[in-house]
Amino acid sequence: MAYVYNGKTRAITLTVDFKDSDGTSITGYPKDYAITDAFTDPGAPLGQPGTSVAYSAISNVQLARMSYPLYQKRLEAFYNMIEAENPPLDRTQNLIPGYEPTGTSTSCPIGGVGTETPSPIV
Repeated sequence: MAYVYNGKTRAITLTVDFKDSDGTSITGYPKDYAITDAFTDPGAPLGQPGTSVAYSAISNVQLARMSYPLYQKRLEAFYNMIEAENPPLDRTQNLIPGYEPTGTSTSCPIGGVGTETPSPIV
């Protein structure tokens, strides 16, 4: 199976840091989270009903090759988990999407084709 490079990167880690009024991180922070780690989506954004779903750990390569719809689903679940663990965090005010345009490079030119066989995503 071939992969066409689209010139976009996907963030792997997100750091949550709550600070007190003098700018010092509060106890237990900062916390780092990786979207490639195993995690459980509590089911919905904080304060909304939903059913929890477990996500398995995946490699960086699997994340890079994940279809955009599957990536968006995993990213939404990742945000839900982070918000649930860090109230009153609100992604609409505090988080930046992890799928952002980048420029071309010699290692991943836009429109370039990769041909490695992907590992299955569990």
